[in-house]
Amino acid sequence: MGQRKEPCEHQRDNIELIAPSRDSEVQPLDPTSEKPRDIPRVAKWVNSRSFAKQGISYLFSSKEDRTRAQGERAEDDATRPAIPECEICKEDTRRRRKYRWKLILTLLLPSFMNSLDLTIIATAVPLIASDFERISQLSWIVNAFTLTSTAFVPTYGQFSDVFGRHSMIQFAIFCVLIGSLICALAKPYGLFLFGRAIQGLGYAGITTLTRIILADKVSLKENSTNNTIFVILNGISFGVGPVIGGYLTNVDWRWCFWINLPMAAFSHVALFFIRKELLGPQPQITTDTHGNTISIERHSFIENMSVIDYGGLAIFLLGTCMFILGLLWGGADYPWVSAAVLVPLIAGVILVCLFFFYEHLMEPGNYMSKVFPNQTAMLPWTLLKKRDIGVLSFLNFTTGMALFSAFYFVSVYFTIVEGYPPWRAGVQLLYYTPGLGVGSYMAMFICNVYPKQTWLPMFLGSWIEPVGLALLTYALTIRNVAMVNGFLALSGVGTGIRFMPGTLHAVGIEPRRIAQVVSLMGFVLPLGGTLGLTMMGSVFNNELNAGFRKIGAGTAGLDGKETGKSAQSIDEIHKLPEPILRMVEEVAKKAVVWSYVSIIPLIALAGIVACFLGNVQITGASLEDVQKRKGEIVDEPYLFWLLKNRRRLGQGAERPDRERKDNGAGEAEA
Repeated sequence: MGQRKEPCEHQRDNIELIAPSRDSEVQPLDPTSEKPRDIPRVAKWVNSRSFAKQGISYLFSSKEDRTRAQGERAEDDATRPAIPECEICKEDTRRRRKYRWKLILTLLLPSFMNSLDLTIIATAVPLIASDFERISQLSWIVNAFTLTSTAFVPTYGQFSDVFGRHSMIQFAIFCVLIGSLICALAKPYGLFLFGRAIQGLGYAGITTLTRIILADKVSLKENSTNNTIFVILNGISFGVGPVIGGYLTNVDWRWCFWINLPMAAFSHVALFFIRKELLGPQPQITTDTHGNTISIERHSFIENMSVIDYGGLAIFLLGTCMFILGLLWGGADYPWVSAAVLVPLIAGVILVCLFFFYEHLMEPGNYMSKVFPNQTAMLPWTLLKKRDIGVLSFLNFTTGMALFSAFYFVSVYFTIVEGYPPWRAGVQLLYYTPGLGVGSYMAMFICNVYPKQTWLPMFLGSWIEPVGLALLTYALTIRNVAMVNGFLALSGVGTGIRFMPGTLHAVGIEPRRIAQVVSLMGFVLPLGGTLGLTMMGSVFNNELNAGFRKIGAGTAGLDGKETGKSAQSIDEIHKLPEPILRMVEEVAKKAVVWSYVSIIPLIALAGIVACFLGNVQITGASLEDVQKRKGEIVDEPYLFWLLKNRRRLGQGAERPDRERKDNGAGEAEA
């Protein structure tokens, strides 16, 4: 016999309940029953030692005792009134389920297309560069996309609040469609790179808007389920992208871009039919001089345009683009100590720091807020100065490093060291996908089933990820393909378990600024991937060139900067005599290994940083209710909070949210 269902909030005022005789006390579990007694809601925090003792008693109880106890329970339950199902709750459940499936079915295709774009040309890049006769500028096929897909992410957050979710995601899909069309038809190399930049602009919007839409109008628990589905889909897209790209390249590399056109067109039509379900322009959230949060409605296009933070937007885009350009040029097109690299790097850092200062001046009561009273900060200073936001940003930054490194440099290893053709190297990356799926499912279980929190998956992933990459590096060192595949999957577990909870945590602590926090989390992930690839590429090139000079392979026309990227260079490697070929493979293996060694310390640092993350308890309550019930959010480092409260929790003390509710009730009565 199961536990009796408790009345919902709609029934409590209409149903007269007969309370158990000792409902104000924690009722001990009955060791002779098949299942525990019904425990009142306020008394479900049961001491674990008592539970263990009762479990042992149950094992040694006789069947007659258990049968008698069940009969007594049935007789006791018969005296209580039955609680009918609440029609309001049933209707609400149907409405939420219908809304969820509308979003999932509509957003799946643009999300799949978006993730596919990131990796589909991974195996086609050498052939594309050869076709344009621009082998020396091969890296810009990826860099043009990365530049815009990273820099424009935060801008979509504010613009989605100003113009609405539907308008902005339609604009982003249109950018992907136009960019893909330009790339498929382009004859000049410059026009092709322009198309890649437009594609990146659309990628930034689809990624950001998908996460924002999934977080709108739902509880954290529903958000967790929705995000898990899309994380698994993205993992599949990441894995099959190189495989699809490899097969399409055998026909014509332009099919890697033609394939986007029907998907983008269908996405346009599907999103049009759910436009009424998506949030439109949002009220302007700001604070007055006394620190009180206020919202201001806007009704006209001029009013919408007047709230955009043009100064912050310009400084941020200019600073981010210059910083990323410096990273992309360093070690690839120009030496790291050259003016062409140092000037944009230093200027970019200065402008990014200036952006933070400018956002501080945009706070209500500060100077710039008086100069532009109608404008709203793109990333409010109250958001940027929170410790948890900083911790989450660093964790997402390292996640981007791990994700990008797995797809690009493991492919380089299989292509150069193991001599696999591009399509087979792409197939090997599929081992990363099951890891992402397992990690995503673990995150959903921890967030939705037990213990229903965001800290644990973020903490576990921050340790699993560096361990997986370290073991992957060892497998690359000994050239064991089976171990490479296994540890690639383990790295995927560490990455997958952190994808969804990070966004949930950010939304939980800032439910009124969903667009800003989601766009910030979406910005730091590709930024981490860009910096990680830059570091690894620089180490790879230096090690490769040094190795070639030692074995004399440089006289064969090999260029370390192109090895592993250019199909022409790979062909030259495979034409070398057998003894020299083995030496080149060993040099390439060491270059890949040292590339991973260069980023592992930063990724390992995430495990320490995760110790300072707070916690958000996942419930079915609305985001506004979560923010009001402060016991469901632990602002201090959760690991230290657990250590500080372990004795009190071990003695069966009430949870902090219940204590605060009791205190709040007492204060209300007073």
